[in-house]
Amino acid sequence: MIEICERAEHAVRTLIKENGLKAGIAFPTGCSLNHVAAHYTPNRGDPTVLQYDDVCKVDFGTHVNGVLIL
Repeated sequence: MIEICERAEHAVRTLIKENGLKAGIAFPTGCSLNHVAAHYTPNRGDPTVLQYDDVCKVDFGTHVNGVLIL
């Protein structure tokens, strides 16, 4: 699951060309499974692997000039 979050954050950084306070990632990417509705962020070393029947919710956001884009 950590790979999903890392790929999402890498894509955001690439697309907005992270620029300090002008643009960047608004909050850590959330990647919640099954019964967890939201706000779970796997940490490096988390052994959780996405399974075939899992439901995965990915939550990420950016900010540009102080405005959150969710």
